[in-house]
Amino acid sequence: MKYHIQTCGLLIIVLIVLTLNSCSPPEETRLTETNITRVEANQVPANTQEESKPALPASEEKAYLSGDVEIVDTQIEENNDRFAYELKLTYPQIANPKTLQERKFNSHMQEMMKSNAKGFNKFCAKNMKYPNGTERKGDFSLSTTYKVLYASKELLSINITQESFTGYLNSDWSTMPITYDLKRGSELELADLFKPKAKFLDVISSYCLNELKRRNPGCGGIDGTGSWNGVVGNPEILEGTLPKAENYSGWNLARSGIQITFGEYQIGPGCLGLITVVVPYDHLREILREAVRFKPVPPTCYTAVLITRLPYFNRTGA
Repeated sequence: MKYHIQTCGLLIIVLIVLTLNSCSPPEETRLTETNITRVEANQVPANTQEESKPALPASEEKAYLSGDVEIVDTQIEENNDRFAYELKLTYPQIANPKTLQERKFNSHMQEMMKSNAKGFNKFCAKNMKYPNGTERKGDFSLSTTYKVLYASKELLSINITQESFTGYLNSDWSTMPITYDLKRGSELELADLFKPKAKFLDVISSYCLNELKRRNPGCGGIDGTGSWNGVVGNPEILEGTLPKAENYSGWNLARSGIQITFGEYQIGPGCLGLITVVVPYDHLREILREAVRFKPVPPTCYTAVLITRLPYFNRTGA
């Protein structure tokens, strides 16, 4: 009797294992997810973030990652004692590029980052003394991270975020977005997405202004003397959202629309950080070029990439 009970228990365990295995995704799906995970390999898991890094709130925007292109991290690192600075630039490269255009993208990113590093070197060398003539004691620093917001065999759209410290109280944040046509082997301009003579800046400007007023992002404590309750009624929001090309140079393609990143101080005080607004493709459908198509992919083929807002101060995220 005891043997019979043990045999039944063994059979039940075998059935459970077989059921679980039957629910596992096919091997091809698991490989795709692994590749896409490498796209975001530069991110630090939430439970291992350094204390000096801010807690990053995120919107609901997701990336379009078709799985046709694998992106890997490449880094330029330097600790320069002579000019007192640290450098860590992380940027994307296409793994095992197969076409001339993919190789051109890799070269384009390499040259961009090398130029960035060279420029920072010159800046640090020129600023070895403070304005009062005393020798600079603290190290300057420059670092970049990136997020892939749109990746297919035709297009790559990547938002590179730069953090720099050059002697002021806090770090400065800026964005270097790039959208690259892998068919032509060149970077796209925002105007390339729209029909000739389309007033796309007016449409995008109107949408962004209304969305920012609706969300009314704010931050507390300006210079420790007061509070700032939001962008509504602030003159900077009107100037920073005018339909000018320079106001919308920080753009990327994302899964559901064109993401606009507003820089520090563009629509309000620096404590707002980098603010993003996603203009839905449906809102732009009538003025988009017919050749511009954005097709969704099944949920199993992509990993969500969250768009973040980086606060300007309060570096511990408290």
